[in-house]
Amino acid sequence: KYGVVISEDGQDWTVVWSEQFNEYYSDYRYKYVDLSEYAGQKVYIGFRHYDCDGSTAEGLMIDNVELSVDKYEFFEITANVNPEEAGTVSGAGGYLYGETATLTAEANYGYQFVNWTENGEVVSEEMVYSYTIEADRELVANFIEIYDVVISMNIEGAGSVTGAGTYTKGSTVEVSATANENYAFISWTINDEVVSEEMEYSFVITEDVELVANFIETYDVTIAMNIEGSGVV
Repeated sequence: KYGVVISEDGQDWTVVWSEQFNEYYSDYRYKYVDLSEYAGQKVYIGFRHYDCDGSTAEGLMIDNVELSVDKYEFFEITANVNPEEAGTVSGAGGYLYGETATLTAEANYGYQFVNWTENGEVVSEEMVYSYTIEADRELVANFIEIYDVVISMNIEGAGSVTGAGTYTKGSTVEVSATANENYAFISWTINDEVVSEEMEYSFVITEDVELVANFIETYDVTIAMNIEGSGVV
């Protein structure tokens, strides 16, 4: 009876293969033992020959032992950030063939994740990207700057505004103001500078913006004549 045993510490052994031969062979017998479940671990491999009563026997002859690890070699996964200050990535490192790599991208303040690319080609638009390892890879997590648009009114309750929010760099922002009864819209200002006198205002964003929608109160003036038809007012 022959067997192959394996151990993680060289002390406690587990039989991963054994076979009883009931006849004498004049040539070598070849056996394949799958150790893939131990891939990536440091292990001890032992070869045993048992006599008929089950105790370990002396005189085992082993030749041409081959450990094939072609499918279980390590591959390096590199993950970079573009631009460098935009965020962080995790999950890069060494992996065995067939393992699942999970890369995660997190944006820093002022940035938004866009996609994962490899050699300029988009491979995922999800922040968490998982795939099966088959080769070395160099991935890039791409981010874009984002800016806040804050809108206030010079007179609380004078009207309503839309368009506030977060926008990506270079996108077009459209804001709108509507006056309530007894108020009239005057202008949009940034840092007290008039940027538009139209209720609907659009611009390309390149930085954080604080807009003020300015309104003025309106009043009705009624004119009457004491003698109808006596003049023009």
